[in-house]
Amino acid sequence: RKFLTVYLEGAEQVTRGYAGTHRVADSPELEQNFRNVLVTIESVFAEQQRKLLATDVMDLDVQIEVLTKQLKREGIL
Repeated sequence: RKFLTVYLEGAEQVTRGYAGTHRVADSPELEQNFRNVLVTIESVFAEQQRKLLATDVMDLDVQIEVLTKQLKREGIL
């Protein structure tokens, strides 16, 4: 949640600021910094997605294990 509320909002603010400034300022350094932050954001998003997927897989494994034990207890398996 922190990731979405803090970093996504920060990315939006930086993007809006860059869009407004880029039109009037000719700054290769600003453009490169913006590109760098976009690459960083993309990699952080990918990592967060990987972590969420891993958590989902772990949760599903636990649910499968619980269901299997319940079925065995009830003599179905």
